[in-house]
Amino acid sequence: MKSTSSSSPTSERGSRGCRSGIRWRGGVRAHAVLIVLRDGEKVIGPRFIRLLDEIQARGSIRAAASGLGIGYRHALDWITRAESLIGQPLVERHAGGASGGGARLTKRAIRMSRAYRRINSSITHLVERAEREILDT
Repeated sequence: MKSTSSSSPTSERGSRGCRSGIRWRGGVRAHAVLIVLRDGEKVIGPRFIRLLDEIQARGSIRAAASGLGIGYRHALDWITRAESLIGQPLVERHAGGASGGGARLTKRAIRMSRAYRRINSSITHLVERAEREILDT
């Protein structure tokens, strides 16, 4: 579990706000999220799961990457790293041509995405409980 915070209100992270943070009383926010690293590089986390969601919804890695504001090559590299970590394909790719190509998630990717969401939900409940335990002590 990784907890993030910004000590400077003018930092990039601070200026974007904490979308997935949990609002505590008094305007306080708490944030915890599961990020899986390999060799110091983020491989699986909330943004990767959003990338998978976009691939499933749009049927294209390029369209998914564009929708998330990341480069196509970055998205491909990210998928490759995750597939290497998992040891199985996560995205089925179909070359372009007359049919236009496309991509879709494998069953393994769908199961992984569901498991990640279930675990992140548990983390959210833990952060909500932490408010009571930390602020009420």
